[in-house]
Amino acid sequence: MSTLLDRQLHEHQVSVGRYLDPFRPASSSDLAAVRAYIHSGSFSWDSVAATLLLERLRVNRQALSLSFNHGFQILAGVFVLALALVPWLKSPALIDPEDASH
Repeated sequence: MSTLLDRQLHEHQVSVGRYLDPFRPASSSDLAAVRAYIHSGSFSWDSVAATLLLERLRVNRQALSLSFNHGFQILAGVFVLALALVPWLKSPALIDPEDASH
């Protein structure tokens, strides 16, 4: 499960990070708003570096959430398949105590 989660995390980081493009109008306005908030506050960081760090953390959080959702969907599917197989499983044959002693 941890391997699946790790692989899905990397795939979702790439897919979500693709939308964080400085040339897209929505991304550039979002980055500008975060940069203005950081620059106007009492933060001692460089506003550009802090903005990129915050955006990376947002991408990681979203990718991790998507990865956990995918993992839970797989576990639910395995559980449903196992539950569907239960009626076809045979119960073990009973052993006669007299035959078992010989």
